[in-house]
Amino acid sequence: MASILMVMGMMIPVHATLLPNYVIYDKLGLTDTIWALLIPYVAFSLPQGFFLTTSFMSSIPKELEEAALIDGCGIYRILAIIIFPLMKSSIVTVSIMTYLNNWNEFMLAITYLSSKKWKTLPFCILEFTGQYSSNYAVQFAVMALSAAPALIIYIILNSHITKGVALGAVKG
Repeated sequence: MASILMVMGMMIPVHATLLPNYVIYDKLGLTDTIWALLIPYVAFSLPQGFFLTTSFMSSIPKELEEAALIDGCGIYRILAIIIFPLMKSSIVTVSIMTYLNNWNEFMLAITYLSSKKWKTLPFCILEFTGQYSSNYAVQFAVMALSAAPALIIYIILNSHITKGVALGAVKG
């Protein structure tokens, strides 16, 4: 039942909660704080990570754990030596997908933040737009630089991402 509720969280788009969250954050005094961004980022990344990780964990054969128990391993040693190394690609996949989803997020930052203290990078790009004219060369350069870290991370860890998604999607 808990897994069904967790996966149901993937059905609600983060932008559908902008107004209710803003009202709640305003009453709690959380607008213009880092918590105004962290709470929705975690809340909406958790179901996706939960779904990918549990589907990957269900593909790990139980015989590996049983063999380790017979050999005298305790639960923590089984986790450290057998389960976590097998889950490396799944953990990397969830981490990268969460990072990529939240790195370029703009709507939450512009809704909940007003001061320069917690501005995110896409929110700062907005400052390169003039009221009557814009320097498009500078805007495109800044956008390319802001996309570069996500692109570099994706290129470096592409094999882990592909392997983690493929292994978590197929139960064998």
